Amino acid sequence: MILVAEPDEGLLRVGYRVGSRHPLTLGAAGIAILAGRPPQPNDSEAVRQARVDGYSLTRGQLQRGAVGVASPVTTPQLRPGVEACVGVVAMDDLDTERAIREVKAHARRLADLVGR
Repeated sequence: MILVAEPDEGLLRVGYRVGSRHPLTLGAAGIAILAGRPPQPNDSEAVRQARVDGYSLTRGQLQRGAVGVASPVTTPQLRPGVEACVGVVAMDDLDTERAIREVKAHARRLADLVGR
């Protein structure tokens, strides 16, 4: 994790410490990053589906009750070894349709900015 933004409002916040890690095979962000890579024979169904859809949606993979949506940032201008995604995590009540639209739009926008 390189950058984290948390909302100011709300009683409960879900956040990750900068530098935190988890297996790429778990959670929306990891799956989105794998989906941004070239296809591999051992890709999971979740990675293959995220590659088709342009996003990953997970529920409870890293934390019980957590819902995550993430989209890969894909552009040839990223330095080799640099991989990124835009994601949102909430507890139970995430508007997934809106989150999907937003993470995909912001991942595309970020890819455009990096590609300039």
